[in-house]
Amino acid sequence: MNDRIISTIRTLVPSLYGLALAWALRQWPVVQDVLDWLSDQFGADVQAVIGLALTAAVIAGYYWAIRTIAERFPSARQWIERFGLGSAKTPTYEPKHSA
Repeated sequence: MNDRIISTIRTLVPSLYGLALAWALRQWPVVQDVLDWLSDQFGADVQAVIGLALTAAVIAGYYWAIRTIAERFPSARQWIERFGLGSAKTPTYEPKHSA
């Protein structure tokens, strides 16, 4: 498979998982209460900004967790990366210019 396709898959899959996790997190009443309180205190725009920041943090945390788990269990690394990142193959990047 082309390295560009692999890198796209390994970016898209964790982003979708992270987005789903962030959505699930926002369904908890306590999280929604905090977001509502912040919205009342600082305006509706703050809730949107915090929601986006929360989503980005969850995506990054998900990616970090999958990579950490895969390193911790080398015998299952291929399956963990295939399921969690979309591909067990890591793309290779070659420099375009030599120093």
